Amino acid sequence: TIQCGAVDMAAMGRALEILRGTLAGERLETLKRALLKMPDAQVPVPGMEGTVKDVIGTPYGPIVIGGPGRNVYRDVDAAVIVDVGGDDDYVYAKAEQRIGVFPVSMILDYEGDDLYQVSRVGGPGVGVLGIGLLLDLKGNDRYCQGLWPAFDPRKQTRDALVEKDPEGVNTRIVPFVKLYGDPAKPDQPGVMLDSGFGFGAGFCGVGILVDERGDDLYLGQKYVFGAAMWHGVGLLQDGGGNDVYAAGVASIGAGINGAFGALDDRAGNDHYQCLGLHESGYSAGQEWDNGYEGSGIGFGSSWRAENRG
Repeated sequence: TIQCGAVDMAAMGRALEILRGTLAGERLETLKRALLKMPDAQVPVPGMEGTVKDVIGTPYGPIVIGGPGRNVYRDVDAAVIVDVGGDDDYVYAKAEQRIGVFPVSMILDYEGDDLYQVSRVGGPGVGVLGIGLLLDLKGNDRYCQGLWPAFDPRKQTRDALVEKDPEGVNTRIVPFVKLYGDPAKPDQPGVMLDSGFGFGAGFCGVGILVDERGDDLYLGQKYVFGAAMWHGVGLLQDGGGNDVYAAGVASIGAGINGAFGALDDRAGNDHYQCLGLHESGYSAGQEWDNGYEGSGIGFGSSWRAENRG
């Protein structure tokens, strides 16, 4: 048994084996057909707008089942959300308050052009002291973490975000001012660069994001999109589509301090960038410039410790 403090990673592995069998493709289709036949339930769910099929209480937390139309979930207090269709919004402004509350948390969304938006730390598909699983089966989705308030993900496309790199040759980038605001315009509200662990990220836990199809946007700050730290596991699997991955640091397949992070994108004409948000500590305050910390896109490292006596 491998333990990290009071977190039993081996037990998490056994739990994932159970989930993997439960979430097999044929079983998911059988479940969807059964859910669509259910009548709508007149059950209010705090934070949810739209059609509710059912709310099921369990010893591990509530299971909320949303109907096939457009639904909005705002910090809904549920261990599991199953949504059978529609262009849905999953908005988390207080995701960090749910860390450690549910041993296993999951979102299963069958179809639709969905928006997953997290302001700070945590949210769907994140394993911090537990298991987080996000499974989206179909649609052109947007996974956004730690972006500035004026950024409207619903209005964004690959063509609108990716531009010619003014400092490169035959390269293209997503300008960071689009994602985080412009420091040269202090009158406009920016964003604090303190968000982390989102969408297929693990910290002393296991976080998994599976997006089976669609042209998707993955936009975040750090420790996102197949990233993990401190014996955690972070996995992101994308089944295909012309996707955009843009993050600042320690993201897009990054494992740090005994952790494992992986991004598996099966097909498509994709854009990857992890360009840095913070000035390198090796030149901070000095006359020379060592650039900005990036540390992503297939990256592994560990911090060193020094005994100074």
